[in-house]
Amino acid sequence: MTPSDNTVRPSKSPKSGLLKGVLGLALATLAIAPTFGQAPTPAKNPKPVKVAKPTTPAGAHAYDIPILSDVAFSQPSNQWSYFFELRPGVKLVGANQYIDINYLASALLKSTEGSVTIYLNGIPVESHRMGAGASLRGLWHIPLPLRLFKPGAFNEIRVISRQRTTDGPCKDFDNAGNWLTFPPGSRLHLVRLDPPVFPLYSYPFPYLDSLETNPGPVRSSWVVPTGAKPSLVGEALSLASDWGLHDIVHGLDIKLGAGSDRPGQNIMFGGDASGGSLGSLANTSGGGPDRSRLTIGGSTDQGVHAARRTLADPLMVDQLRGFRASVDNDPAQEARTATTRLGSFSFTELGFPVIQLRGAYHQQASLSIQRPVRVDLGRESYITIHFRHSATLNSLRSILTIAVNGVNIGSARLDDSNANGGSIKFRIPVTELAKNIWHIDLMAYHDLASVDCSRTYDEVAWTVVEGDSSLELNTGAISGRPYLDAFPYLVGKDGMSPDRVPIALSSSQSDAQLSAAAG
Repeated sequence: MTPSDNTVRPSKSPKSGLLKGVLGLALATLAIAPTFGQAPTPAKNPKPVKVAKPTTPAGAHAYDIPILSDVAFSQPSNQWSYFFELRPGVKLVGANQYIDINYLASALLKSTEGSVTIYLNGIPVESHRMGAGASLRGLWHIPLPLRLFKPGAFNEIRVISRQRTTDGPCKDFDNAGNWLTFPPGSRLHLVRLDPPVFPLYSYPFPYLDSLETNPGPVRSSWVVPTGAKPSLVGEALSLASDWGLHDIVHGLDIKLGAGSDRPGQNIMFGGDASGGSLGSLANTSGGGPDRSRLTIGGSTDQGVHAARRTLADPLMVDQLRGFRASVDNDPAQEARTATTRLGSFSFTELGFPVIQLRGAYHQQASLSIQRPVRVDLGRESYITIHFRHSATLNSLRSILTIAVNGVNIGSARLDDSNANGGSIKFRIPVTELAKNIWHIDLMAYHDLASVDCSRTYDEVAWTVVEGDSSLELNTGAISGRPYLDAFPYLVGKDGMSPDRVPIALSSSQSDAQLSAAAG
C-alpha cells in the first residue's frame, strides 16, 4: 500500500460550527416518545439463550453492540430505531453481520396478531411470530444481508411490532396485559476489514470508534514529546475538545502522555513531515492491525496548529483522500457566536429544522437546551411555536400542549383555522428561567373519529413543528450563575465563548495530569 499525498487548501463552510456557540446549546437533544404509554415491568426476565460465537476471520475486526436493553412495547403498534455510522473507509466483510434479539412476550398476545419485523435501512429483513401458541421467550437470530448496509453513512435498524390480546378495534388501548419486552442480551454483530492503516478521510476513525462499547469509543493513546512546549500540549488539548463534541453527554476517556508511543493505536503530536509546507498529517502503519499512527506535525508551531484545525473541519477531512497530507495555510478562523447574547433563536439554529409528531392519540417530542450563563434574563422571555397539522383531526379533542421542565405553559386547539399554518406564543415561567437546563416538551393529542388502534395512522394524523419556531430571550433581573453543571459553557466577561481556555499544569506534568486535562 503506497501512501498518496494531498495538499489541502481550506475553505470555510457556512454551516460549520453552527451549534458550538449559540446559547451554549450544543447540548440540545431530540427524543420521540413511543406511540402510547409505558409497559409494565415483567416479574421475571428470562435467562439469555447462549449461542455459539462465530469466529472472526483473519484480518477482520468484530463488534458486539448492545441494543434494545429493557425496551418495552405496550401498544397495538410500536416501533424502535437504532442508528449507527459506518465511517468512510470502513468495509463490512463476510456473512457475519447479524442481530440477536432477547425477548419476553405476554402470554395473552394472540398468536395470529403478535409479530415483530426487523428492518435494515427501510428494507424488511425478517419477521417473527410471538404470543400464545408461539414462543414467549428466547433469543431470535437475524442475519443481515451485506448489500443492505450503507457504507460511509448512517444506517438504521428498526424494530416494529404488531401485538393484540383481543379482537375488535381499540380493545388493547392502555391494556396492562399487552406487552413485549427486550431484557438485556440483545446485540448487533458487525465484522469489518482491519487493514494496517486507514486513509485520512476516515478520521476520527479508527482512533475514535463509535461502534466500540467496551471499554469505550476511544481506541488510541495520545503522545507528546518529553518536554513538549506548552503550545504543543495546547494543540493536544484542543483536539480533545474537538472530540468532546462527538459525545457531550458521557464524555470521552482520553489518555494523553509524554515520551514515546504506547501499545496499540497512537496519535502523535509534533515532528516535521511537511516537506516544506506549513503543517502535515500522516496515517502510517505501526506493524499490524490496531497499531496505526496518526502524526499531527508541522515545520512551526503555526504548522501544527493548522494541521490540527484541519482535522476539526469535517468538510476538509473529506478532502484527505490518501494517507498523507500537507496543509499549506491555516484554516480561516471562524467567528464564534456569543453564547450569552440575547434575542431570538430559531429551532433550526439549535439543530431542529423540523419536528414531526405522527400517529393517532398521544405523540410527544422533547428538546433539552442549556441555559446561557452569566446572562440576566427578563420575565418577558417567550417560546414561539409555528406549526401545521393534518386536516383530518377531530378539532374538538385534538390539541398541542407545550411544557418547560414539566410545567405546562400553554396549548392550542388543532382545528381548521391552523391546519395549514398556526402560531402560538407563551411566556417562559420565571421559576424555570433561572434553571441551567430547559426541557421543552411538545405534546400533541391527535383524535380521529373512528380508528383501529392496531394501525399507526401516520399519514392522516400528524403535526409538524416548523424550524422557524423560536426562543425569544430578553434582558432582566433573573441571573444565570456559572455553576459547574453548566461546564463547559462557561464564558468570559466579554460574553463570548473563548477560542482557547488556559489550563495550568506543573512544569513536570505527569501522564495522569495530561489525561485529566484532555478529559
